[in-house]
Amino acid sequence: MFSTSIKRYLLATMAGICIPAVGTLAYLAQDAVTDVRTNTRLTSLVEADRALLLAGNAIRSNRGQAQTAIQATDDAAATIKRVEEANRGHIAGAIERLKATDLAERAALADAMAARDKQTEARLPEMYAEAAKPRAQRNLAATMPWYNGVGEIETAIVQASGVTSNAVRMADPALADLQAFKAAGWQVRSNYGTQCSVLRAPLGSGKALEPAQIRAVGELRGASNAGLAQLRQLAARPGVSSELVRKVGVMTNEVVAANAMMDGLVDKLGQGTGAVIGAEDWTKQCNGPFTAIVSAVTQSLDDMAAVTRSQLNWAWTKLAIMAGLMVGLLLLCAMSWRGVQRRIAKPLESLNAALASMQ
Repeated sequence: MFSTSIKRYLLATMAGICIPAVGTLAYLAQDAVTDVRTNTRLTSLVEADRALLLAGNAIRSNRGQAQTAIQATDDAAATIKRVEEANRGHIAGAIERLKATDLAERAALADAMAARDKQTEARLPEMYAEAAKPRAQRNLAATMPWYNGVGEIETAIVQASGVTSNAVRMADPALADLQAFKAAGWQVRSNYGTQCSVLRAPLGSGKALEPAQIRAVGELRGASNAGLAQLRQLAARPGVSSELVRKVGVMTNEVVAANAMMDGLVDKLGQGTGAVIGAEDWTKQCNGPFTAIVSAVTQSLDDMAAVTRSQLNWAWTKLAIMAGLMVGLLLLCAMSWRGVQRRIAKPLESLNAALASMQ
């Protein structure tokens, strides 16, 4: 009876020490597992966002190349074919990345992109038909249904990117500033690039801008400048990487210079001298800042990826530490219990048996 009561007391004591310790480590380990899952998810979302925006940038640039070929190249069909194949690859890659995320809306967003792509591909015969004509007989207006269709694909891509960005922002508010960089950078890319589209036909004909075109260019320039102003404010905040600050500066200088070039060409319109600039030269000059703009946008995504990788590495480290401590604690508890059994409980049983035999 005496030995049984001692054994129960010792068991209760060991349980009172080991169980809370094991429970604490289990809780910390679960927290580390949650961090691993969260940052793995964030990494997937950031990479999906990158794929979406790069695809959007590529198809926008490619549609301009197709129109340039219609205006300036005898064998425009070859360029259109390259654009068709490149766009298909970019869109498929973006859809694949999007589907790899855990977004609840991923299927619907991917289907919307695929549907817009299918609708736009149906307009390609019109592009090839126009390309088959002698260059002097081609009309840029005939390319606009396909051109606008590419814009609809971009709209679906940007919508998917917005959902992805919101998911990142909600999961980790620390990435909100970098998301703001990305959004403002894309605002500049979109609005600056659309100026090129609005001005392409007038600069090719030399005709003065119509009131609607003047208003459109003004609105686009204002939106682009607002994006630049926001980027400058964001870059002035502490904690922003020096590389991102540098790329925002380069991008700003190139966009400002390109806008000044545009304004100089627009001032020459309406003088009855024909085309102010050749189609290929216009595309080349207008595309000039795109590399710097996209570089700044991708740098914000690179910085996001670096943050999530760092957090993921630390989460894996914490999980490894917790697992090691858990194994060590369980071994310690087992060894301690065996030690109590051998050094205390069994000698007490022997002593109790000896006392009982003496009675």
